[in-house]
Amino acid sequence: MADPNQKKYLPSIEPTPIAMADYVSVIIDADDYFRHARAAMANARKRIMLVGWDFDARIALGDPAEGVGGPRLVGEFIYALVEKNPKLEVYLLRWDVGAITSIF
Repeated sequence: MADPNQKKYLPSIEPTPIAMADYVSVIIDADDYFRHARAAMANARKRIMLVGWDFDARIALGDPAEGVGGPRLVGEFIYALVEKNPKLEVYLLRWDVGAITSIF
């Protein structure tokens, strides 16, 4: 039986603190999603992690005039964020579903 007091992370990896949200929202329109993604990335101080996204650096990430400004394309926007904050870590895990389905 597992010890309930045992740490839930690897000791060599610094655990990320858990934060409580003050509100939640359902995003239906992709434009809303990209607007929120832009705002969240612009507010990132330490790390941005994009996982499982069919990532294309040419995707327009919302309208810069509606909020935080910066380049319109997601690749250029992330690059600008790192230029502005060199300590910002950006991790991107991208996979191609087509490559996986070709195996089967």
